[in-house]
Amino acid sequence: MRRLLKPPNSACRRGDTSTLEDWAVSREDIWNSLRSEIDRLVQQAAAEDPRLEMFLRRKLENWAIDRGSLRADYIKGKLKKVVYEAQSGICAECSEPLPLTHWELDRLSAEFHDDPDQGYRIENVGGVHAHCNPRAPFPAGRPQV
Repeated sequence: MRRLLKPPNSACRRGDTSTLEDWAVSREDIWNSLRSEIDRLVQQAAAEDPRLEMFLRRKLENWAIDRGSLRADYIKGKLKKVVYEAQSGICAECSEPLPLTHWELDRLSAEFHDDPDQGYRIENVGGVHAHCNPRAPFPAGRPQV
């Protein structure tokens, strides 16, 4: 699918011979441009602080998952029940009891992030407290809630 973008003001000047087809771009072009801009904004906001940059990228990832994938939400909801029972309600990191709510599914590998289930598979997750999640932006340093 191709999408038409508004040409820059300079292209609207008298005598410009460009056509609307010249301004047509693919979805992939739009995505690449958007991704580059997001990367630039994250790096700018992090101000060369790698921990802050990781935190911001994780927040963006979680926002995108929550916003864009109802299927992943459904999968995560069902998976949390299975993981809780399989681990007998015990945190996979600290071996302390997990509360019934407000705990996280820790993906052991994020290599599946482009799959429809985004890596949320029983063999790829463990149930952990938010402050125990070793792949969180601030592992073992987040305040307990």
